[in-house]
Amino acid sequence: MQDQEKEVRTYAQMLQDGLDEVVSREPFQRFLRFVANNPNYSARNVLLILQQRPNATQTKGFKGWLKANRCVNEGEHGIRINANFQAEDPDDPVTSPAMHREKEKKKDEKEFNFRRISIFDISQTSPLDGVAGNTQPSPAPAFGNTNPFKTELLEGQVQNYELALQILKMIAPSPIVFRHGIRSSAAANFSEITLKSDMSQLQAIRSAINQITQIWRRPFCMDQDQLEIEAESVAFIVCRHLGLDTSGFSFPHIAQYSFGKERKNLKLFLNAIQQTALYFIDSIDGLLEADRIGYASSEYFMLVNPRTAMRLFREGQPVYLVYPGKGELLTINKKAIEKHDGPFATDWDCWFQPERWAA
Repeated sequence: MQDQEKEVRTYAQMLQDGLDEVVSREPFQRFLRFVANNPNYSARNVLLILQQRPNATQTKGFKGWLKANRCVNEGEHGIRINANFQAEDPDDPVTSPAMHREKEKKKDEKEFNFRRISIFDISQTSPLDGVAGNTQPSPAPAFGNTNPFKTELLEGQVQNYELALQILKMIAPSPIVFRHGIRSSAAANFSEITLKSDMSQLQAIRSAINQITQIWRRPFCMDQDQLEIEAESVAFIVCRHLGLDTSGFSFPHIAQYSFGKERKNLKLFLNAIQQTALYFIDSIDGLLEADRIGYASSEYFMLVNPRTAMRLFREGQPVYLVYPGKGELLTINKKAIEKHDGPFATDWDCWFQPERWAA
């Protein structure tokens, strides 16, 4: 028991040190870069990872690396993080959206078990025999080597730029329009997102993501400096996830705003960035996959992240299995999510409900 209490105190101090340090520019950049490559971790666990291994870039569990054709090197010490496991019957069938919503009413009664697990950075692994592997991760692309948003040299051009805009317009809560003669590069309100028409393609994509985030977060973030930092941080993470490097603009922009007066709320601030970025990434990936397989529906929104599907399921939202080419949608249970190897779907209105923007 004493050892457990000592470990808890150590973790608490690591978190406090991480929260204090991350305000400075370099640690905050490391935080954003790590989240771009590992969007599913909570802000709390990201801080724990970077405290234990400051140069970590991409992490998985032992079995996760084996699935990625890599093996943890002998003698490596794991990075300890906290994982929560929901106490729920995996065989409990849920066969309708109504039953999902009924479970949502009872979610306060569910129990969560927190356990300490070990993960490893890619630098602690090696490719399996006979398998070629990268020694350093690149910015995580949306679809492996088929990323449609890769920049060309230093000109700020974006491959499949029109597709990028189309997807952002589908995600945006307000229409996106381009105008000549406006003073700032971008502006947004609840009726319109305005972008300067003579910007480079890369700047336009970055600006659109920033302004979409500002609309999402404005009702929940009254401090303008905090809103600016959140929006630009999300823009950097989402762009980097898509293979677009905006650091030359994003980091100086973030550095303009002081967050000292909000230090006591820094944990919530980092958590909002991480969760909003993950929501944005999941939205883009789902629309890209739908476009790739020719899946078109105004009723169902496609998901490609099993963890996101599981989160929705636990929130009591309807989640469906999708079988490309068959046009099949099956309402499922927790066990089916874990076994399904394809995309998922949920009701379009459930995915884009305003409550999700609160992060």
